[in-house]
Amino acid sequence: MEITRILKELSTIEEGFLYCGYPDVILHQANVMKIVIETAKILELSEEETFWAAVNARLHDYSKKGWPDIMVWVQKEDPAFTEYHKGLIRYHPAASYAFLINDAKKRLVTTGDPVFEILCDEERLLPIKSHHERYDGVSVKTHPNAHYPGYPGDLSGNDIPLIARMIGGADTYEAIRAGREYRSTGIKDHEDAMEEIIAVSCNEVGPVVASALKHIPKSRLDEICLRTKEEVLQ
Repeated sequence: MEITRILKELSTIEEGFLYCGYPDVILHQANVMKIVIETAKILELSEEETFWAAVNARLHDYSKKGWPDIMVWVQKEDPAFTEYHKGLIRYHPAASYAFLINDAKKRLVTTGDPVFEILCDEERLLPIKSHHERYDGVSVKTHPNAHYPGYPGDLSGNDIPLIARMIGGADTYEAIRAGREYRSTGIKDHEDAMEEIIAVSCNEVGPVVASALKHIPKSRLDEICLRTKEEVLQ
């Protein structure tokens, strides 16, 4: 399995994000992927499982390439942030799963490149669809007014694929370090990010993933999260 070449190909696929209103998603996905790989090491996953964890993480927000510019700068409290925009957020895991597989099938036909055959594996890419489910089952379906409900709201507990929970934990940590408004109030240091991970672990990602994240060396997480877009794209 040529993981290095395939991940390089995935970077090429990501370049589409540079030509839309949400280019920072490239940096986010690359960082989440690296955190997921570190999590896989702690959990002693096989090489094959680590590979699929990396692929899912690298493209887990694929549908955001089609988001309108307003999604980049608007805050949830802004009147310009409508129910339509909330729907984009809550539907993006399922949309990313569907759009990625659809695009991969088309590009497999036109290019014949086996990397796109890998991205047609509907079963192996299911973690993309469930990376925002909550471990405790609180969701847009059961608790629509919760502060941070899971979505799409079909799974809970260990029914959520481990890789999906790993992406969810890495996503939360990276979002806090990046200071994105919808997750936190500009928290950027490791200690505060890890404190929040621990606080929500049983509710959102479960104890297994939270424990693994705690065991990743701080120096390694700093190295990942302090990179720039330019460094990722080199």
